[in-house]
Amino acid sequence: MSKLQLADISLLHKILFPEVEEWLIYAPNYDGALDDQKRLCRSQEELQVRELVCDRYVLFNLSDVQVYSSNAVAVVSTGQKRGAYQLAYLCNADGTVRWLYPNNDRSAYFLHLYSASGWRGTLLKQGLKWGHGLGLGPWLRHGSLSISIPSGKWTPSHLVPPTYSFAIFTGTKGGNRKAVIAAGKGKRPDFFLKVPLTCAAQKLVRNETVCLLELESLSHQYWVLPRARSIGDSLQLTNVQPEYLHSKTDLSPLHYDAINEFWSNSEKQPLASTISYQSLEGSLNTLDVLAGHPDLDAGRVAAVKKVLLEEWQGLSPYAEWRVSLAHGDFTPWNMYTTDSRLHVFDWELARYEPLGYDLFHFVLQSGCLIHRSSASQILDRVEEVCSHPIWQAFPSCDPHQYWRYYLLRHIAYYLPRYLQQAELHEQVRWQLNLWHDLLATAKV
Repeated sequence: MSKLQLADISLLHKILFPEVEEWLIYAPNYDGALDDQKRLCRSQEELQVRELVCDRYVLFNLSDVQVYSSNAVAVVSTGQKRGAYQLAYLCNADGTVRWLYPNNDRSAYFLHLYSASGWRGTLLKQGLKWGHGLGLGPWLRHGSLSISIPSGKWTPSHLVPPTYSFAIFTGTKGGNRKAVIAAGKGKRPDFFLKVPLTCAAQKLVRNETVCLLELESLSHQYWVLPRARSIGDSLQLTNVQPEYLHSKTDLSPLHYDAINEFWSNSEKQPLASTISYQSLEGSLNTLDVLAGHPDLDAGRVAAVKKVLLEEWQGLSPYAEWRVSLAHGDFTPWNMYTTDSRLHVFDWELARYEPLGYDLFHFVLQSGCLIHRSSASQILDRVEEVCSHPIWQAFPSCDPHQYWRYYLLRHIAYYLPRYLQQAELHEQVRWQLNLWHDLLATAKV
């Protein structure tokens, strides 16, 4: 059984009890470090002193003994406690909690929050599904939590009816982190609830809300979009997963048809007047003053920064570019594909970008994160995009120039975020090396 980490506690507090501001940890034998040491109690006496200043709080008990508290609105314990609500959890590779779901769930409901891309992801998903269906859940999980509430039964959110099945994804590390709750009356989720966990995530959720509400008033031949409902800082989204779907990790004619539907409403603008260019300028200004990251090759970071600034200086800001609405994270794991339509979700990065942004993003991200392609292999896919007939309606647009702008915009957006992120995924190193090699071939 995986030991619950102190780093998980503040996250679990935000996800499981968003309406309770305070929380304390009782962990007399815990040797981990905590940013806010005032929350960590190593004895019953220390707990009694600290709870005096907490009118209402959640107590996380990481010990093997029962702890009594008069002010705690809930006690979350590791392991299984009689009479408490039981949650199982599965962890990331680093041991932090990734998924939470009811302990008695045999449907592997949490897999509705896992978008399998490629054969490895599909194999893992099927293996977990079969294992839970055969009753092997207790051996597959990494641990369990018990939630005791004096006032009644715990539910994952006041927005999720007690009779619904549910699962919780704790989000991806970083400044944009959001928890996602899947909930439904049957085997299939009726809706997903996005819960922003940072200020930056709140802005992204608001952007997704605005974008989807605007798109809802339009008719679409090739797109299926979730319906959005804003509830406080959170966003409730309908499930767009079709009954029969295909897993596509490469661009198909359907992808081009869907993108062309957006391009038909594109407009010409001076590059400097676009929000894209202004955001790019802000990202580069931030990047220019940031130091390196201890987990990234300093020489490679410096080389990438140097080429980005050279690319930026080579742009003609007052030249006219054609811009269109872009999804912003148009990737295989953010969509389901049928024979005739794309069922696309996660619109939080939607914005207006120069043509080609979504197509180039699909090629780069699937190549890097699914296929682990080399720079030359990705450039072959880019060339296919640049030579596609979709560009023929815009003879004044040079597809290769739009690719180079996309690459500059993409790297300038993500690199400053990675440099300011405390912990990095292994994929960040893959991306940095790939960016370095791609930039070597892209000169404005």
